[in-house]
Amino acid sequence: RKLYIRHPKVAAQFQAKVQMDRMVKDLSLTPKPLTPRETRKRLRALLNSVDYLPVIEEIEATQKKLKGELLPANLYFYLAEAYKGLRQRSKANIVLRKFLKKYPKHNRTSEAHFLMAGNLWNLGNPSGALTHINTLLQSSPNSKWVPQALFYQGRIYEDTQKPAMAIGTYQILMRKFGNASQGEMAAWRIGWIYIKAKQWQKAFDQFKSNLDQSPKNNLTDKNLFWMAKAAEKLKKTSQAQTLFKDLAQRFPYTYYGLEAINHLDEALSEPLQTPSPFQKASYKKEPSFTQPGRRLNAREKFHFKHASELIELGDLAQARIELLRMGRSIRKNFSGIMWLSHWYNRAQAYADSMRILQLFKNFKTIHGEKELSRQFWINFYPSVYAEYVKTESGKYDLDPWLVKGLIRQESMYNSRSLSPAGARGLMQIMPKTGKRLFEQTHPNQTFENDLLFEPDINIKLGVRYLNNLTRKHNGNGVYILITYNAGPKVLRAWLSRFRDIKDMDIFVESIPYPETRGYVKHVFRNHGIYKNLYPSDLAQTPSNKSF
Repeated sequence: RKLYIRHPKVAAQFQAKVQMDRMVKDLSLTPKPLTPRETRKRLRALLNSVDYLPVIEEIEATQKKLKGELLPANLYFYLAEAYKGLRQRSKANIVLRKFLKKYPKHNRTSEAHFLMAGNLWNLGNPSGALTHINTLLQSSPNSKWVPQALFYQGRIYEDTQKPAMAIGTYQILMRKFGNASQGEMAAWRIGWIYIKAKQWQKAFDQFKSNLDQSPKNNLTDKNLFWMAKAAEKLKKTSQAQTLFKDLAQRFPYTYYGLEAINHLDEALSEPLQTPSPFQKASYKKEPSFTQPGRRLNAREKFHFKHASELIELGDLAQARIELLRMGRSIRKNFSGIMWLSHWYNRAQAYADSMRILQLFKNFKTIHGEKELSRQFWINFYPSVYAEYVKTESGKYDLDPWLVKGLIRQESMYNSRSLSPAGARGLMQIMPKTGKRLFEQTHPNQTFENDLLFEPDINIKLGVRYLNNLTRKHNGNGVYILITYNAGPKVLRAWLSRFRDIKDMDIFVESIPYPETRGYVKHVFRNHGIYKNLYPSDLAQTPSNKSF
């Protein structure tokens, strides 16, 4: 029962429900139905596991059992979330509309209006979205959803070619919620509106004002990059170069800091940055992190001993479980996370390693991450399956840093990764694509979907596909990554929609899908960091296609 509630995916694998039903029948038991709290736990676990269909089926079954009685309010939101996860936004809105009708005075009505607005906007109905946003702003002016609603309103005005109204909305958002993330983003978007209108001086002034008012927020690198771009467009070459250099040195591990290097006329004296004294010392001798900063207690020693033995025996899945049990009580300071990260990587639990390092990096913020040691970044960007990547990319003179950066983004080096859409393995290859590529590389052999979980085969097929895209798009990294993430039809649509945009930086920032826009930026960032950490990976030959 606990397994069924808390770990529904594992429960399904081991047929926990079948076992429970059998026991009920064989032992004449009368089990208690799930309590509302247990139901919420199970549904939330299913949603977190991206397992949407069982959520819909179970809530609909509950609705039938109620025989006309009111469905609990939170179940409407779970149901809407499941439909949205399946990209059935119209059905999600039908559910939310029923909630508003059944619970007109509920304290989650503002949330329902906000969610419906987002769905309608994505469905291409901006006027309908604005109706729900205005209802929210008028009926719940103190709701926590107001900052996000105002931001949506501004974005919809942008999309519907009403820049003056968008700027007005963003200015209201800045005045009321200037320190919130939406307020910071609103300030940046005003500058972006001027960039799109080619009003370079206004854009420069806006980004400069943003930096003057908030010199250390999470968008500093983004404001600095576009301020430099505006200066470049204004033919203020010297000022643009100074800004790009400052950006590259202050933020060497962000997308914008790495992109700034591509705009410099002269290379920096050292790759990505001038190291701090701490980093220079770390190049000479990195700490070994053989201990987590303190002695392990008896329970931790028990799990660590088991984990290390299981690693030696090759039972990495069970070793990961032991490390996770041990890691709960390890202090998450620098020594602790570096030690844990080392052992997670030893167990090939790369996603767990990246998770704890990401939390520590977030704590440092983009302003402090530069001071993290080189060993931190090597743990965070491990060179996994390096021989496979080197061999396969070498066949096509393909950039190996691109392959590593893409694998990290696609699967975090989890060779058993399976997406909700069915993409498999390290490079997240769909079975249909995998079958076609496999038949080209393995004639007279039978393809099975699970072959895509084999690291060597997955990398072989993924690199071949990347090479095809590289040749098709003449090495244009942006087009390659958009096609890999969203498909060729989407790229064709965007090339038609944005045919007047020749500047690749502006093109990337204009990508309509937030997921794809983030994907392109993250892979570019990964590529730059891998290139810095492992410079010997690329053979310096004239024929090599640099990404």
